[in-house]
Amino acid sequence: MTRTEHDGSITVLMDKFEGKPLNAPNDVVVSSDGAIWFTDPLFGNLGNYEGHRITPELPTQVYRLDPKTGRATVAASGLGGPDGIAFSPTRRSCTSSTPACGPLLYNRPRL
Repeated sequence: MTRTEHDGSITVLMDKFEGKPLNAPNDVVVSSDGAIWFTDPLFGNLGNYEGHRITPELPTQVYRLDPKTGRATVAASGLGGPDGIAFSPTRRSCTSSTPACGPLLYNRPRL
């Protein structure tokens, strides 16, 4: 997960969780408090067609990166390949979907 600065330089916000490399950060949304929420499926890493085959060290998850501390937490796990992420209009829940299960909704009262 990187950020491109105004001068064009790249800042790495997160490339590991608990010392293990992320799989394939994919979709991202920023909440009103500046937290970065993103999915980390295996897309592109299951074969050589879209990238390089890897042996994942982390499960596929949704993460929340706190803008104040820089600390990441797992927001949702066990999704089987999260794809897409969005907040509800009230900002009281977050939705992601998986190719196998369709849309999933999980409540996070403090977005």
